[in-house]
Amino acid sequence: MTTAETIPIEVAPSDEALAVVVERAQRIPDRYRAFTESRESARRIHRMPDVLLARLLALGFPHGTDGAEPTFYTNDLRNACEELRLPSPHRSAIQLMGAALEAGAAETVVQRTIDLHSRCPAPAHDGACGFNLSRSISSNIQVTMLTPMNTGHYRLTVALPGGRTSHFTGAHRELLAELDDVNFARLPHALADDPAFLRDAKLADCQSGARFLVDKAACYGISARMAFGVLLTQPFSTTHAWAELKVDGEWLVSDPLSLAVLARWGVLDTAVWPPYRSPHGSHWKLGDRVKALVRHGARPAPTSMITRHG
Repeated sequence: MTTAETIPIEVAPSDEALAVVVERAQRIPDRYRAFTESRESARRIHRMPDVLLARLLALGFPHGTDGAEPTFYTNDLRNACEELRLPSPHRSAIQLMGAALEAGAAETVVQRTIDLHSRCPAPAHDGACGFNLSRSISSNIQVTMLTPMNTGHYRLTVALPGGRTSHFTGAHRELLAELDDVNFARLPHALADDPAFLRDAKLADCQSGARFLVDKAACYGISARMAFGVLLTQPFSTTHAWAELKVDGEWLVSDPLSLAVLARWGVLDTAVWPPYRSPHGSHWKLGDRVKALVRHGARPAPTSMITRHG
């Protein structure tokens, strides 16, 4: 079995690249962190080699302690692995996101079958489990088939229009340029809707970046709204948030932070996918705010989305 120490790295990160990762991580106050990841989990789960982690620590990478051993915040490790292009599971997910965008541009109708598998959030409870599928899915007009399979398992087919190329221009493009100096980062939940943090730290995740555009749009005379849904990546789709901007009576997907970071990480060609391009056929909207896809009684149920063509 290949160990994390022998995982090949395309190019050993420079001290300058590591310093950028550390400096961005330090912009997030420690009070928002939970240092729950051990050195072993950094190595085994995030595929962060010990020698690279030691270099980050020497530069001031945020960490706690568990006895004599350092502990880490999950999002810090994910951000570092992605920014340094390590061959981690997170890197694979990023490449799949790029593939989903390309497929949406190439396919006139993007049809995907999704198996939602939900788990009980409290396995020790009395009685049988009761799962309920969100109405944002069960009543969604882009769902062409929906079949309950067994407890907590739903199979559905989604069809989205694709095969288009749209670019924002004029005031819309000027609005998107407001995020040119903002870097994508996976943030603590408490900072996801904090406009002051985005303004001061120049860091945003998909939700805070979208919220910024929606809040700023009126200054440019643009109608905008939040969107929450699913990014149709294969073999596992993922939940996502983005902004929608109105152009000539049509609401178009705006996801400039995602496009910019995918280009920076070498997943997309920025000449083909500039931040002011509107993706089609990849973003399946379920509503205007984050909602659980499946609930178990009053609680959200952890749910995976196995996705394939068809």
